[in-house]
Amino acid sequence: MKQTLLVILWGLIATVGLAQSADHSDEFHLDSNQHHSIAVAGSYFFASTAITNGLASDYYLHRFIENSTKDEVGNKLQRSNCFGTGFNGSITYLYRPDSCKYHYIFTLQQNFFATSEFRDDVFDLYFRGNKGFAGDTAYVDHSDFRSIQYYQTGIGVSGTCQAGRTEWYAIGNFFLGHDFLDIKTGNGYLYTSPDGEYIDADLDITFRASDSTAVQPGAVNGTGFGLTAGFSTTLSSHTRIHAGVTNLGFIHFFERSSYAQLDSTLRFEGLDATELFDFSDTVTSTIINDSAIVQQFLSNRSKEGFNVWVPGHFDLSLDRELNSSLTLSIGTRQYFAYHAVPIGWLEASYRLYNHHTIRLHTQYGGFTAWSAGIGYQLNYQGWELSISSNYLSAWMSRNGRSQGAFVSLSKSF
Repeated sequence: MKQTLLVILWGLIATVGLAQSADHSDEFHLDSNQHHSIAVAGSYFFASTAITNGLASDYYLHRFIENSTKDEVGNKLQRSNCFGTGFNGSITYLYRPDSCKYHYIFTLQQNFFATSEFRDDVFDLYFRGNKGFAGDTAYVDHSDFRSIQYYQTGIGVSGTCQAGRTEWYAIGNFFLGHDFLDIKTGNGYLYTSPDGEYIDADLDITFRASDSTAVQPGAVNGTGFGLTAGFSTTLSSHTRIHAGVTNLGFIHFFERSSYAQLDSTLRFEGLDATELFDFSDTVTSTIINDSAIVQQFLSNRSKEGFNVWVPGHFDLSLDRELNSSLTLSIGTRQYFAYHAVPIGWLEASYRLYNHHTIRLHTQYGGFTAWSAGIGYQLNYQGWELSISSNYLSAWMSRNGRSQGAFVSLSKSF
């Protein structure tokens, strides 16, 4: 039981992982006038409605977490809370033969994404234990945690139409699923007696996980397919619109994957509530292991395959050139099948001396509230370097609830 709840609450402090950034797709930015273009990019982010950078950093670095840090999170907790974290690393190559007006696109990527929706009582159980619930009930219902790590390779084509007014691209992706974990709770509660002598629990928890025996780097536990596509077109002499979908697809995890369910009403007697919910051991424990406590309550265990959506997203944006140096952009992003609300963002780009571009960015939504950031881009003799963070304003504060960065380097020749 202790091991099971430990993994459910694990997601609250995940701080490093991978997902796509909020920047425009590289397919629009690589130089279409050259025969070869190659780009290397990486990004990561963490954002939450309640978890602060201070708590996340202290936990990840195994530092002592002060009560004031927990209280700062507690002041932001609502009945329902969420977080998202991710990391993406990619290599993109474009090739245009002399005899063809199209670019051929080849991509390799590694992705990690995790998201969770959790009750306020779940946070208090993990970081403060049961003592505060003596004579009271802690509700753990309708919470979930999902993480996925996968590799992908893509082959596609890009080009122009309408006399060069419109640029477009389409990429077919082949996914290799490495690791997947999904934990969901239905109705559930934990009641601690006033004297701490017993705990009554009514739990409804469902687990799905990829093959736990194939965890070495590069192991493949599933395969799938997806689509990345988009276009950019001129609306007027100074206005363009961009629209695109990234990684719309699924992964089928093989029949070696695990399914298990815990649906029981339990009473623990003669136990100290604080000791029962002492989560001081590692947060990377597996949910289906040799623990006798866990095994005796799991029901309907089986090995079976299942399909899951990959964490794709849809983007829509509008650019307006105010003069030869200044461009304003406004846009939105929506993740598929996850807890994030739509992101709305506004960005101003200013070009200096033809080689340098400074971007100021602000956004609202996603897995957190408002944030702001800055970006820099250098273009010189076919090289392009981009560095940005859309969460810089929150990242600079321990009480901020988001952080992240994006970097890319490309060469056209």
